[in-house]
Amino acid sequence: MLSNELKVDKIYEIEFLNGSRLVAKFTGFKNGRHYFRDRDGHEFSIADSTIQYHHFYRLD
Repeated sequence: MLSNELKVDKIYEIEFLNGSRLVAKFTGFKNGRHYFRDRDGHEFSIADSTIQYHHFYRLD
């Protein structure tokens, strides 16, 4: 799935550059960053300039 297809409040499995995976909810895009919240409530972001190197799999 392409990053421009991400939908707010939907849950995705994110595959990072090192092969690790994390399930998180996409919470929005602001100032060149894509924001997510994991199941424990921790918020993190991925820069727009590197988002194309990640893989997203929609879970819901």
